[in-house]
Amino acid sequence: MKQNFNQFNPKKQSGLTALGWLFLLILVAFFALIAIRMQEVVMTNLSIKSAIKTLAEDPDARDISTKELRSRFQKRLEVDDVNIVQDKDLIIEKLRNGSKILRVNYEHRVLFAANIYIVVVYEVTSEIN
Repeated sequence: MKQNFNQFNPKKQSGLTALGWLFLLILVAFFALIAIRMQEVVMTNLSIKSAIKTLAEDPDARDISTKELRSRFQKRLEVDDVNIVQDKDLIIEKLRNGSKILRVNYEHRVLFAANIYIVVVYEVTSEIN
């Protein structure tokens, strides 16, 4: 009786086992969940950067008071529906040459799963010339 050894030859077998597919799907789902959760963080950071940049590019920003700068910053945040940062978080530094630096330091926490959080720390800076 002739035996067929070709079916057991590892060179002819290819593909993933069920356990391999399960591991791959879990890995893809894990990174997809991280991407979905991080979307809010990225969009919020872009809104805050935009608010700081437009405030710094305002022609009369150099001459207005700190209180007015904070008020304008808060209005821009409200338009973009950003509530993780407030006007009191805006740090305004005055330089010797008369220009100002606007800075916001904040951290954004996003619930990942159960009691596990993703924490992202940002510092957004712009200079008023």
